Amino acid sequence: MSDCPYELGDIASFVPACCGQATAGFVGELHRTVSGPVVQIHDAHRWYRVAYETAQGTRYECFKY
Repeated sequence: MSDCPYELGDIASFVPACCGQATAGFVGELHRTVSGPVVQIHDAHRWYRVAYETAQGTRYECFKY
């Protein structure tokens, strides 16, 4: 039994790590919340992976739980 806060397909919202600092002077552009489905859960190492779309294609970010 997983204690992950999400199940596969659930939608997670977050600010991507690459945009979190917002030091480039584009705060309105960089500090945006994105949403996407949980596409992978790794119970043994306690992380989950979320996919989200950008103008350049699909991106992924992983989170520990």
